[in-house]
Amino acid sequence: MHLEKDADSGLSESIFLGNVSRSNYSKIKFWQLFPVIESSLDDNRCWVNDFETDEIYVPNDLHDVITAYEHFYSKIKDTK
Repeated sequence: MHLEKDADSGLSESIFLGNVSRSNYSKIKFWQLFPVIESSLDDNRCWVNDFETDEIYVPNDLHDVITAYEHFYSKIKDTK
């Protein structure tokens, strides 16, 4: 994998994963994911299962938030 710094965003568009072409990737805003995924989960759409084991790249600060949330939410859930 190759990541390059971009002066404007901190991370460039350049992500190379072996022989995977950049044409296989699209850039979207983070918030655009959730209405679609939430609705699809609520409606039990099969396509969601097709991607459940796929890995995605997230910024380190988002990873930290997700990890902390999982840690604290699991403690809250266990006390109920």
